[in-house]
Amino acid sequence: MKLLAIFLLAAAIWLPPGDASPAEPAVKTETAELVEGNTAFAFRLYRELAGVKNNFCFSPYSISCLMAMPYLGADSGSAAELQTALNYPDRPETAFAALQQRFARTAEKEDVTLEFLSAIFLQEDIPPRADYRRKIEQFFAPQFELVDFLRRPADAVTRINAAAAEGTHGRITKIVDTDDVKNAYMVLLNCVYFLGRWESPFDRHFTRPEEFHQADGTSTPVPFMRQTANYRYAKLPYGQAIQLNYRPGDLSMLFLLPEPDSSLETLEQLLSAEEWAKVLQQLSQQKIDLFLPKFKLTSEMNLIPPLKALGLDDVFTPGKADFSGITDAFPLYIGLIKQKVFLEVDERGSEATAATAIGMWTGSVPRPEPPPLTLRLDRPFLYAIIDNATGTILFLGRIVTFQT
Repeated sequence: MKLLAIFLLAAAIWLPPGDASPAEPAVKTETAELVEGNTAFAFRLYRELAGVKNNFCFSPYSISCLMAMPYLGADSGSAAELQTALNYPDRPETAFAALQQRFARTAEKEDVTLEFLSAIFLQEDIPPRADYRRKIEQFFAPQFELVDFLRRPADAVTRINAAAAEGTHGRITKIVDTDDVKNAYMVLLNCVYFLGRWESPFDRHFTRPEEFHQADGTSTPVPFMRQTANYRYAKLPYGQAIQLNYRPGDLSMLFLLPEPDSSLETLEQLLSAEEWAKVLQQLSQQKIDLFLPKFKLTSEMNLIPPLKALGLDDVFTPGKADFSGITDAFPLYIGLIKQKVFLEVDERGSEATAATAIGMWTGSVPRPEPPPLTLRLDRPFLYAIIDNATGTILFLGRIVTFQT
């Protein structure tokens, strides 16, 4: 069995109440274009990652949402480059804010944990532009923390990693190290945490070892869960699709399985936002005897190379990137984009979490002004009153005592 499992908290599969099809608009109209763009971006990035990795998982939503923060401070060509590569609509910040409100309503329901954390770590004493901070707070409401990347980088790293651990419930405890922040003016952090229980949990007593047929032609025994139930299923020209809902029905996990005489690579090349929509439209209820392997994985990836392959270039290049909307103290460029992911699928459901970090770097961060010297005139001193233009001394004297 060759299996493609795509966890689509990232693409935001939402099932409306009742019997509505998941292919119907899942979010408000103002975010529909963003969701479509995120889906297109997800599969474009997936193909780049699939070319260099075996098992992996990533959160395109976390990447796209976090990249919208430097996008808000980008000017001219950098903004256009980001919009094209990330498939952003006009004003993506408005759509992201609306989508986050949708997720917040989902998170209020029982039987599901869906949490987001956004934080910005700034070099102390060098504030960003006031209008940039206002927009970021309006649309993304991140935590702002002042750190000293220049003189106390280890402390900054500790605080960033502590925030990542908090936002991932301890599943990801390190997202950056000191090399990642040595040229940083600002580090942006986004965390997504999901814990969901299946609508139809698997019985542990039916979990048995079965052979998993790997891509290299070998087989290995792994624990397979088994359940016969009604699932949303589709027979496709190139394989099969099955959708497993999480309680209470707002989120789901979709699996795509290529035909036995085909390959996962062939299936992957067919995937696009348009094809994904067709898959969702074809799903319908059917009784299925399902064998699903339990699995757990962690992924860590430097996202700059695959994003360059998607068309981003100038934003990574000092002297070409234009993020003057963030600060006018010095030119910035993106020097770091890193993501770590944890995913586990078992009889009860799934736990998935991602931490994404973006480092806004500058070739030479101006060092903050040193603390002022202390001058205490508490011993005898000389004084003069002068004309500044000519240097003429109008009065001259000294103080040696305050005794009368």
